[in-house]
Amino acid sequence: MKYYHKLVILISFIVLLVLLLLQNYFINAAQLNLGITQLSVFTSQGASVDVKVQTQKPSSSFPYKTGYRWGTELDSPNILITSIDVTIEDEKVFVPVSAYCDLTNPREFSLEKTKSGFCIIIEGGDAATSYKAVIFFENLYIKSRKVVHGKFPDTAWEETKYSLNTGS
Repeated sequence: MKYYHKLVILISFIVLLVLLLLQNYFINAAQLNLGITQLSVFTSQGASVDVKVQTQKPSSSFPYKTGYRWGTELDSPNILITSIDVTIEDEKVFVPVSAYCDLTNPREFSLEKTKSGFCIIIEGGDAATSYKAVIFFENLYIKSRKVVHGKFPDTAWEETKYSLNTGS
């Protein structure tokens, strides 16, 4: 019985260690708070990807009080995404402001690897203003962005395709 108890403790320790080592591989989500939130993922090709999302409250002099589709409707947003910085293997990737400037009141972001790259997923808003935005990257380039309404994903959505001198 004494050896069985030690074996269970040893196996539990090994499982915990493996889970801690692999957490970036399986768990790539974070709550977005004010300031910078960073996540990392490895692509299917093994490239290291680091993403930083910066958020802040809009200042009183912020010129755009209404007109947002994602995350707020009639009111001024409480939180804005001010930048998304992507680095692949220490090489900075261009992310246009159009990929995130209308995503207000973000709550969470996550990274997922895809067959040919990775995607950034941002969820935000609340109830009637909820949304899910997926920004797709291949190699060193942004390829597309799709935003869907949280309650009506089949009828309220927006899709943008990017061709920024990528050769495709």
